[in-house]
Amino acid sequence: GVQYDITADEKTKGEKKISSLVPKTQYEVILYNVTAIRGQQTFITKADIPTGQNVIEVAPTDDLAAILAQPHPAGTTFVLLQGSVYKSGIDPVILPTDASFTIWGEDGPNKPILAFNGITLPALAGIIKFENLDITGDSITNGTKRNYIFNQSLASQTEQVVFENCTIRSFVNSVFRMQANSTMTVGSLTFNKCTVFDIGDNTTNGTYAFIHTNAVNGKMENISITNSTFYKIGYGIILHSGTGSQTVKIENNTFNNTVGNARYFIDYNTQAVSGMFSFKNNILGKVLSPANTARGIRAAGNTLAVENTYVTSDGTFASNNISGLISYAKPSTDLFENSTDGNFKIKDQTFAGKATAGDPRWR
Repeated sequence: GVQYDITADEKTKGEKKISSLVPKTQYEVILYNVTAIRGQQTFITKADIPTGQNVIEVAPTDDLAAILAQPHPAGTTFVLLQGSVYKSGIDPVILPTDASFTIWGEDGPNKPILAFNGITLPALAGIIKFENLDITGDSITNGTKRNYIFNQSLASQTEQVVFENCTIRSFVNSVFRMQANSTMTVGSLTFNKCTVFDIGDNTTNGTYAFIHTNAVNGKMENISITNSTFYKIGYGIILHSGTGSQTVKIENNTFNNTVGNARYFIDYNTQAVSGMFSFKNNILGKVLSPANTARGIRAAGNTLAVENTYVTSDGTFASNNISGLISYAKPSTDLFENSTDGNFKIKDQTFAGKATAGDPRWR
């Protein structure tokens, strides 16, 4: 450790400023009176706010939707302030051609809230990234819920859509849907370190899957879902039944109360995942289906690789069982601290996957 002496002036003020700390790093501070410990505290430093000529700080009073609808240089970062709400009645926000940007939320006790009526990708787009945001379908004002984040029907060739360290909640239908006959391709769709809940949940069979396309010309070439938590997902995680994908990576996630009546956890129907199809280090808890008719994974071919993934006794599939799952003989309520309130910390210390399976944030 490093010792910092306290001056008489700092002692009088009751504060000391240390300017050499590294962002996003955990530290432990111990306060001494000579050799006697008087107090200690562990904390993680905040991420630095991005800087540069293509960084735009957006005030809560600014119209973010109107800003996004205008062309900006590729790689622009829009900084949203923690504890603020950014909402729009525009339905939907149509991004300009060649859009390529990050919407970045400032670190703090409360993620910035993004409440839009949907976003439409343009004919050509680069990397569209959402980071450290609370993306909600709640109207904020009148108690109704919005339907989608993306509900794409216009032709589009988009390089990447990324959700990093986001809370995604309360959408009537889906987070990413493709529909109609236009050619719509996303090179990679990525979710990492996200908490996702109340998506497409009508309490029975669900409305739309979390990722949903049955369009013959609508596809996500590569899908990655990692280090995340999903609950109250009314339909399923992926429906991609009109065409195949190249890769699907689902690793280090916790799932609970997912999959409605007669729906599939993942459904490619007669289509295939042509390359890597990884299902690793996950925990599958209770299915949502009241009729206990939830189904597992359906896809053509035999590329699914299951590794170190556990299923609780109430995670029962009526068909299309996922071969290679490890059974946990107790219900999800015995495994998780409080799944109803979204607390999936492992409480069963005898659980074999305690240190290796599920969203790492709960281990």
